[in-house]
Amino acid sequence: MLSERMAGRSVTGPESLQEAADQAGAEWTEASYVVDGYLMTGGGATGPHDEYVASAVEFLTEAKPNRRGIWLIR
Repeated sequence: MLSERMAGRSVTGPESLQEAADQAGAEWTEASYVVDGYLMTGGGATGPHDEYVASAVEFLTEAKPNRRGIWLIR
């Protein structure tokens, strides 16, 4: 369940999702994007796209497959 995966994680996104994130136990932040372990969230269409895209590329290029062939990031 999504709420189990968000509990205790730092997240951001459109304001319309803040209440759901709070209810799921996530720590909401006003940053344009947040990387928390294997989770990357972004503020949506109004944020600085260049910064978000550069971070997403870096985030994904660090992915490595584990023994089961599942790609893990960070």
